[in-house]
Amino acid sequence: MPESIFLGWRTSHPLVVSDEGYAAIVALIQQYRVCKNGCTFTEQNPMVAENLCLSCLLAKQPFLTLVGPIGEPDEGGYRQFKFVNIQGYVYLTSTRYENEAQQDSYQTLLHWDFPVPLVYQPPRGEKVQLYPSSWSIYGNLQASVVVIERYYDQKHTATFLSYKYGEYRELTKRDADMKRLLEQATDILAESKGDDGYYQYGDSTSRQIRDWWVYEVVSQIAAAVYDVKLRMREAALKPEQNSDQEAVAS
Repeated sequence: MPESIFLGWRTSHPLVVSDEGYAAIVALIQQYRVCKNGCTFTEQNPMVAENLCLSCLLAKQPFLTLVGPIGEPDEGGYRQFKFVNIQGYVYLTSTRYENEAQQDSYQTLLHWDFPVPLVYQPPRGEKVQLYPSSWSIYGNLQASVVVIERYYDQKHTATFLSYKYGEYRELTKRDADMKRLLEQATDILAESKGDDGYYQYGDSTSRQIRDWWVYEVVSQIAAAVYDVKLRMREAALKPEQNSDQEAVAS
């Protein structure tokens, strides 16, 4: 089946070539293809976005570090590349598009082994799908617990504690444990109120305690408790492991 191609500035009047000619042209293009800035693509300097090499992308986004390609090329031969910034957030590029690296919260959570719910049961109504896009993350990604949140409709959000390598729990006042955790975080933040009437968290100040402040503090409290539980669990397992080793040795 003949193929149509466009050369140079042409956006009309295509040139029609045979299948063999088209394959030869594609091979020739791949052989001489370069970055839009003239750089040669190599194994050490691959194309990470359409017509953009790794070194040129990092020149524009120097805060990123390449992790590597994600999976295998798709059916069109395009592939994605993963980057991280100093805070641990994942950024993605695709050789299908000219875009620079874009932050992806869902891939960030997967990268750090935080579980993400796929569905949610609202207090009233039917279950809803929680799609991978548009998650918000609160807390330190290198810690063991973060708070994650996503809108499931135009007005309402679903919020969860996500435990690294573990499970997730809805962060809601309908749960007695979660309610106490939210109240504890709010009480801690309330102590930051100054004589001027402003509350402070980090470099941020406000007349009101912000929800994201609460989520940040909640993640820290939950991580501290979770870490203690993990250490106790590990300590409880050691005698069993030691006795098993002694039994084998004897």
